[in-house]
Amino acid sequence: MDKIRHFFYVHPIEQVIFGAVCIYIVWVLAMIVLGSRTRRIFSCCVAVLTIVLIGWYTVFGREAGFHGAAEFVPFSSFERSKEKPKIFRLMFMNLIMFMPFGLSLPFALPEKIGKKVIIAVGAGMALSVVIEFTQLVFNVGQFETDDIIMNTLGTAIGASSYAIVAAADRLIRRAGSD
Repeated sequence: MDKIRHFFYVHPIEQVIFGAVCIYIVWVLAMIVLGSRTRRIFSCCVAVLTIVLIGWYTVFGREAGFHGAAEFVPFSSFERSKEKPKIFRLMFMNLIMFMPFGLSLPFALPEKIGKKVIIAVGAGMALSVVIEFTQLVFNVGQFETDDIIMNTLGTAIGASSYAIVAAADRLIRRAGSD
């Protein structure tokens, strides 16, 4: 896990963004090509793995004793990042960390469930709130409203892939019926 974290912190932010965009594109293409059953099984595995990795990175992989402070003012990290650019990178890493959850969850949900993007974004926000409160209660991190915002945004960016794939599926079906 530390190797993954180290990878994101030693490379220039532009390379990390490029890598995230490439992963997003590959995911969308894979979801278009895969059959619905395979797509769902693969997405379930990725969603569960993502939850485990997020939990490990944000809670279980940390030692207790962090000061357990809380920052409830939204967007205060953006102000602080003007003086300390490392804070912006940390915020961006939160976004990147939750993208796979957003990518996978809508595809993992049963077909009969509607509003999958909204459900995924809500689940990402709920997971983020649980993590932030856990960090605060057990002194393994700092509760920050901005973390919740960035995590939710990462989930939303990932979940938007579902809308793209659904549109592509409709086009493919329409083209096949002509």
